[in-house]
Amino acid sequence: MYGVLTRLATWSAAAPATVTFSYSCRDTREFRETYGSWLMLQAFRLQLGDPAASYQQMKAALGEPKSTVSLDRAAASSSGGWWLRSVVGIGDKGAAVLSATYPAIARGRLAEEEKGVQGVHGI
Repeated sequence: MYGVLTRLATWSAAAPATVTFSYSCRDTREFRETYGSWLMLQAFRLQLGDPAASYQQMKAALGEPKSTVSLDRAAASSSGGWWLRSVVGIGDKGAAVLSATYPAIARGRLAEEEKGVQGVHGI
């Protein structure tokens, strides 16, 4: 694997191209943070020139996670992105409007809330 990453680094340094590595920073099934794979860490180490660089260093270098949902709804690349930022941007009001418009979403949110309560009380 080191050989492949080294060739990628050499190839991209010699040619006017870039190689992009990305990963999902959230496990949506477990609702927890995730880290990049060992492969991504190795690519980071090669780029940095430090074979001992850690996951924490990589996370700090990457900065704040990026999303397909624009931080500014006016800069959204699609109507769906605009809509998502509009709902997210107004917090609980957005969730209330969404629930009023789509009853199935309201039932899902209620079930999720009840599941959380049951988990806390051990029911």
